[in-house]
Amino acid sequence: MASVPGLLQTPEYARALLNGDEEAVRARMERRNILARENPPMVHVVLDEAALYRERGGKR
Repeated sequence: MASVPGLLQTPEYARALLNGDEEAVRARMERRNILARENPPMVHVVLDEAALYRERGGKR
């Protein structure tokens, strides 16, 4: 099953994947901050197209 890598997830997407575990969501978002720092690492991502179309967490 395709999903978006953790470093690229939004808090809402992570929350849906992690069943609302707020501590895990916070930890994932903190790791994601590596991409927002000064001189972030270059990241290349190959994302399965199915990850873009698979619904997570239900409708709002």
